[in-house]
Amino acid sequence: MPRHRGSLRRWGHLHYFFARLGYDFFTYDYRGFGKSRGRRTESILYEDARAVYDFVRAHYPPEQIVIFGRSMGSAFASWLAGRVEARLLILETPFASMRRVFRAYFPFMPPVFRYKYLFPNHRWLRSVSIPVYIFQGDEDLVVPFRVAAALKPVLKPGDRFFRIEGGSHNDLLYYDKYLVEMEKILGAPLTQKNEQAQ
Repeated sequence: MPRHRGSLRRWGHLHYFFARLGYDFFTYDYRGFGKSRGRRTESILYEDARAVYDFVRAHYPPEQIVIFGRSMGSAFASWLAGRVEARLLILETPFASMRRVFRAYFPFMPPVFRYKYLFPNHRWLRSVSIPVYIFQGDEDLVVPFRVAAALKPVLKPGDRFFRIEGGSHNDLLYYDKYLVEMEKILGAPLTQKNEQAQ
């Protein structure tokens, strides 16, 4: 099976969207995805996210950094956003936890399983002080809408949860509501605003 399955080759095209708004876009393959190798544990995956942030932070100030996490990446983004300085956090098709995802698929199974990866986004978001914006399609068959909506109770006043009607797991970019709200949230990057003010 090709190693690029689930890699940047599949969804790296997102850089076109962010570049159109005037942003640089930096991303990476998780361990075991694409060309990335190495031992994989939940804590190591979080450490990788911190290493990526440290690299970006060496080139940009916090007020110019937007943390973006999509699907599984929402776990690393949520964890990171509670520990570093940044402008805001955007989550697309996130989940409350891996337990919630499993229970959504198998509600009849007894809760006796041990999970290798917990990814408790509902816990990580409680420590995020920067603005949080969540986008979720109500026809998502990978992360059911109710699993993402379970994050609503931990959001702060001012945070937003956007329901994309008809949206599934990989197509939110094609919905007008997603595009309009993302452009409102991101606006012009601070570098561009500063240049216009001078």
